Amino acid sequence: MCLTTSQKKMIYEPERIKWAVDSAKPIRGVDVELLERVVTTKYAQWAYEEEWRIFAKLEEADPANGEYYLDFGPTLMLREIIVGAKCVSSVGSFRKLVGNVEKSVEIINARPAFATFTMVRQKRISPIVVLPNKH
Repeated sequence: MCLTTSQKKMIYEPERIKWAVDSAKPIRGVDVELLERVVTTKYAQWAYEEEWRIFAKLEEADPANGEYYLDFGPTLMLREIIVGAKCVSSVGSFRKLVGNVEKSVEIINARPAFATFTMVRQKRISPIVVLPNKH
């Protein structure tokens, strides 16, 4: 169960974040502000992603496996799963993880583009579309 969530738009920078270790400070000067900057900053060439990150305070672990989950709801809806180029699992293996949906969810496989530093849809592998259950 999740009690608190927030969202942050990614910041795309041409240079790495500059930060110096300070041995005199607790945890060498790492604070919440720095951690937030690190997890919301990516290299400028990734700007085409137009990514947002969701931060959630996860309170209770799933008793079956000890993992934490964020419930999907009216403000967070799964619409697409992109299986990474180096992922050894098949597109089809993700179907069973999706469960029942209110809107269709497309599962695709990505690959590196041939001429740029972007990822594109792998057209040789057919996508799977999980449709909503009609009651």
